[in-house]
Amino acid sequence: MWDVFRKVLPVGMTPMNWYCKIIAAVFVAILYTIILGNNVFAADASWDGNNIKYGDMVLKGPKKSQSNSPLKLPEGSEYYESSPSSDGRVTIIYFTDGTNIDTATGARVATYKFSPPDVYIEEGSSKIITIDQKNNSQANGNENKNEDTVESCAVNQLGYIVCPIMGLMAAITDKFYDYLKTLLEVKPIFSDRNAVLYKAWSVMVGMANIAFVIAFLAVTYSYITNYGIKQHDIRYMVPRIIVAAFLVNISYYLCAILIDVSNILGTSIQELFLNIRQEMIQSQEIANMGLPSWQQVISAGLAGATAVSVGVFKLSAGANVWGVIPVLTVVLLALFVTVAVLAARQAIIVIFIIISPFAFLAFVLPGTQKYFDKWRDVLQTMLLMFPMFSLLFGGSQLASYVIAQTADSYEVLLIAMLVSAAPLIITPFLVRFSGKMLGKFVGMINNPTKGAFDQVKNWSNERMQIKRQQRLAEGAPFSGLARMVDDRKRHNEARKSRYAKQIDSDFNRRNQAVSIEQWRADDRSEAIENQNRAVYAQLRTSDRSMQVEEAGNRISKKLRRIHEGDLDASMNELQTREGQEQYATQNVALAALGRRMQEMTQEEYVNESRDAFAKDVSRSEYADSMLKSPALQKEAAGVAGDKGVAVAASRAIATKRKDFGEGTVAVAESMKHFKLTGADIDNLAKRRSTIEAKDDNGNTMVFDYNDSYVHDTAINMLMTSKGNIEQKMELVAMSSQPEFAGSRGTIAEGVKSTMLSAAPQLGGKTLDDIETSGIDSVGMENAIRDFILKGKFNQQSFTTWDAGALKRVYDVIADEGNYGNISQPNKVNYDANRQEFIRIAGEALLNERLRPSIRDNTKKVQVEISKLDQKTWDKVEEAMKNNDGKL
Repeated sequence: MWDVFRKVLPVGMTPMNWYCKIIAAVFVAILYTIILGNNVFAADASWDGNNIKYGDMVLKGPKKSQSNSPLKLPEGSEYYESSPSSDGRVTIIYFTDGTNIDTATGARVATYKFSPPDVYIEEGSSKIITIDQKNNSQANGNENKNEDTVESCAVNQLGYIVCPIMGLMAAITDKFYDYLKTLLEVKPIFSDRNAVLYKAWSVMVGMANIAFVIAFLAVTYSYITNYGIKQHDIRYMVPRIIVAAFLVNISYYLCAILIDVSNILGTSIQELFLNIRQEMIQSQEIANMGLPSWQQVISAGLAGATAVSVGVFKLSAGANVWGVIPVLTVVLLALFVTVAVLAARQAIIVIFIIISPFAFLAFVLPGTQKYFDKWRDVLQTMLLMFPMFSLLFGGSQLASYVIAQTADSYEVLLIAMLVSAAPLIITPFLVRFSGKMLGKFVGMINNPTKGAFDQVKNWSNERMQIKRQQRLAEGAPFSGLARMVDDRKRHNEARKSRYAKQIDSDFNRRNQAVSIEQWRADDRSEAIENQNRAVYAQLRTSDRSMQVEEAGNRISKKLRRIHEGDLDASMNELQTREGQEQYATQNVALAALGRRMQEMTQEEYVNESRDAFAKDVSRSEYADSMLKSPALQKEAAGVAGDKGVAVAASRAIATKRKDFGEGTVAVAESMKHFKLTGADIDNLAKRRSTIEAKDDNGNTMVFDYNDSYVHDTAINMLMTSKGNIEQKMELVAMSSQPEFAGSRGTIAEGVKSTMLSAAPQLGGKTLDDIETSGIDSVGMENAIRDFILKGKFNQQSFTTWDAGALKRVYDVIADEGNYGNISQPNKVNYDANRQEFIRIAGEALLNERLRPSIRDNTKKVQVEISKLDQKTWDKVEEAMKNNDGKL
């Protein structure tokens, strides 16, 4: 486990730090080799005498490029040219002017389409290639004559430093390998009483036995006095004390047995792989069964020979310097770590043997058992590590040997050596894996879901929890204290949850950027998901199999909606009285639930109504505030600025009136439902009395004129359908009263839609006055005088004039000396138009074409008006005589 590995590392150092350093070392080694080393890997091109070999082509030269050359190479370049291929292509490798061809390691290559005699068309652009040095290539040719002759160090520049260091590292590696084998096996423990380990263990045993005596006295005291340790804990501890007291005194021998088992397993596994390798060697009649040493491998690698002999392995392909340095560095660092871990393992095992008495002592108390578990887990991991390492090390040695036997190049042999070192690299992980594997093995025996012991224990605990919950739920006798404890627990959990949410809220408030970034990440994720869904949707439009799947999916959805709709319909029926009566015959309990659902549904409707009224009032208050506050109007106008101020206020008012209008429509439906009469509507409109009405089912509803919705609805109904002209005229004369301020618009709208033809004196400015400030009876008379003054009448007007409205005109003009609000300059005009009105009234009676259209009651008022002027009356009277006193 990682905790053990951390203990053997310097303070502040972790396994991850070590592996980062290993990777860094490998990187530096490779970088060094690339920059400063003697590159012995194959170049792109090589020299073949005075010619260049590039791929399977031989390029001859050199030739000198001229300024007028068809190749268009840099002037003064030396180039080598291949023979034209079957498709007419020619390859050119050239060195720019000033390049020393004998030492050059790079050149440029270009391809041309050649047409005789001297037409070259370049295909693409030239590129840089690598080429062996001309002198080195010739030297290597001489070396190939004797494969056994190699250089002592093929690293240029710093070779005198690198080669000795690498040789020393190889030697250290071989020594570490020998020392590593001694650390794996723990020396057997003997029962020699004079041994230092036994004496140290004996001291610990004495101290542990004293602790046992103290613990036993404490248990005895608690059992007698019933004070201190609980009785349940005493029954739990006594068997453990007895077992632990025995184990403490034999813990030394138990540890010795476990160490012997670990050594036997590890050694057996090593011998198993060794026997397998021996059988392989015997079957192939190979004399040497071992791998070469690291010194042999490194010496051959640093020599940089083209063909080498490493130990008993004859390699036809030469060694590459670039592979030597990083491999040896990795192996050596891994050896350092492995030796440190295994050395720490030896020390940990010795220490754990010494403290084993106290580990078994910790087994007694429930609060200290975790220390015994830790001691047991670490000791088991340390002992299991030897068999595990033997398994991996033996397997890797066998695999590397097989690879080495088939190696025909230095690189393959290097890989074989690296495979043999693989267990060293994963040693820290092996410590962790050993503990995990042992835990899994124990879990198979005592698994919470599969182990026999834990299954019985879990079943017992589950039954106890069920009984406990049942007692709390049913309020069993003597369960009050348990309920209080449970309530307290739940209360604390609720508080913790509340505080946690408060902490989250505070964090989000202080760190808005974090929330914003999270939301942006969610948006990006949603965008990607939408893109994928769009592609998927497009595929479904063309892929037949997907269309079949989609059709089946939609059928399933429709079937689901049908069944859910059937269920919803049944539940909705159950919420009605008729449905409850139907279901009561089938299921009384279901009908009772239906009544409860009906009550809850009504509560939902009540809440919806409250919410609607709250919104109406809020919008109304907003409209009022908008009218009173220019600043609010400007703010509501937003980007529209001053141009939108009036619109913003108007929209608020329109919304308010719309909400109010919807409310009056609902009240009007209620008045119709309760069948209010014209007299009822008149009383409500004129604020005379509250009406209590009943419907056909005996339900009662009170209509109060103080309710603005009721009052405005009554006025609207009176003006449009329920009132006669006298009632309407009376209501108009009341519009100036403060109680009618909110309904003046409704009154004016009623006058405009139903009264202007029957009472034309209410049109024009009078209609505006009704809507803005209202008029009273005096205002009504002044309106008539203004109507006469302006001469807005003719004979046709009397065909639609209501008798009651005309009678009010007669009352005003009959009072000849009363000019009301007519100014002095207009009195003459008023008198003239008054006489004209009387004349026209009489002539309308004498008009044979219009007279049949005039109402009889209106004719009677016209006769009275004619009497106000003698000449007009004489004509009317004569006509009446000629018609038997009738018109």
